[in-house]
Amino acid sequence: MPEPARYARYTFHDYSGYLIPPDNTAHPFLAVRHSARVNPWADSDVHAHRLSEEYCLLLHGCLWFFVAGSVVSLRPAEILVVRPNVPHAVIRGEGLIEHFGFRAPASSDRQSLGALPARLPRLGDEDQRELRRDWGYRIPLCDARNCN
Repeated sequence: MPEPARYARYTFHDYSGYLIPPDNTAHPFLAVRHSARVNPWADSDVHAHRLSEEYCLLLHGCLWFFVAGSVVSLRPAEILVVRPNVPHAVIRGEGLIEHFGFRAPASSDRQSLGALPARLPRLGDEDQRELRRDWGYRIPLCDARNCN
């Protein structure tokens, strides 16, 4: 059976949008967003999700996040997991970005927490790609320990 036409537009380059939007009654527990080789962006504010975990699977480009007071980079073939109620924002990117963003449960629970700090902390913990913190995880999927 062919895929519904409403999904076809998300596969084109230079487009970013939801494949499964938050609060979709057919899929109430998962929201999926895809960016297909788009220019990097930065969030306008620091925010948190009251109920949902947010996952960012990066395929191309690089992204830098402000998460719980730290700056963390994300490279291709890595996933960033941010737990509920943890302040975070995309602060910059490099190259054309392709990523999948997942939120579970998929409620529209985004809360703005205000502007990004005028002075951001320096990039930290970059000597080790796998991070396990109280705010979540950064997992390199190409590491043999994370492959099936």
